[in-house]
Amino acid sequence: MGKMKGLSFTLIITLMILVLINLFFLRKSLVSYEFEETAVRNRVMSLKNFYDSIVEDASNAMDISSKRAISACISKVITEGKPLTDAKTSIEILVLNGSFNGSIEPLMEGSTLFDWKEKIEYVAKNNGYEVSISILNFSIEPYDSFNLLAVLNFSINLTDANKIAFIKRNQTVTKLISLENFEDPLYPLNTLGRISSVIVKGPHMPHTTLDQLKDDLNNTYYYPSLYGASFLDRLEGKYFVQEKYSRMSDKVIGLESLVDKDKLASAGLSVNIEQTNIDYLYFSDSPVTSYKISGMPENFRLDNESTINNLTHLQFYNVSELVE
Repeated sequence: MGKMKGLSFTLIITLMILVLINLFFLRKSLVSYEFEETAVRNRVMSLKNFYDSIVEDASNAMDISSKRAISACISKVITEGKPLTDAKTSIEILVLNGSFNGSIEPLMEGSTLFDWKEKIEYVAKNNGYEVSISILNFSIEPYDSFNLLAVLNFSINLTDANKIAFIKRNQTVTKLISLENFEDPLYPLNTLGRISSVIVKGPHMPHTTLDQLKDDLNNTYYYPSLYGASFLDRLEGKYFVQEKYSRMSDKVIGLESLVDKDKLASAGLSVNIEQTNIDYLYFSDSPVTSYKISGMPENFRLDNESTINNLTHLQFYNVSELVE
């Protein structure tokens, strides 16, 4: 009888030990599973963050590359004294592969979108990812008077080095490229390269005093214009907005500034005193009626042609009552 009790007690102890062992290994398995699940989740999140950083960097790359391409185009126009045939296409090709009419442009070295692609693939590899990027399309077009819109479409295949997770999709990135502080190519093209003008957005909208008009003239400030050439038009030596560019935006894309006739004379250039000082009308010698404005320089003239906001130039610059 005692032996049976001892045997039963031993059996119970053995069973308890077995249960504890099973519980131990079950717990260990659960902990291992939770650890692996957490590791996978963290790796997936890390992959997503890296993908987001690529998209953000694409926007920065477009900004840098587009501005260098614009500078290269302006330099080409000023140096050669000839307008571009197709400003939009010239900028796009420079941004993509850094060439101009088949020749490599030094200013674009290391700054094209294909350079960016190679850099991203190198950085990804060093961070434990495998990435393949294909640039599908890049375009640049007018957005408004003071900005171009850059649009990049690319496909990306991003994979964790351990094949734990992957992201594969097409991505479109847009970026506004500011035109402020770039040189206006229309001035050197029409002044034998003797006069330059940098695009600076005018601070006087609406105009309320004559001093503001004088400030516009003295600083060659730029304002939106309904008919004046846009920046891309100016690279092509055009005086008026071309339909091929105006149809690309639902906003006003033209520009205008006031030509300083005294500067032209100081540079040894002939001056048309009776012509309006509005730049695109002055340089194109358009047959418009122009008026002297009381309080302005003797050679200053302003026309009454239509411009933005359903205003004429006399109304826009608020000098209708000062016509002599």
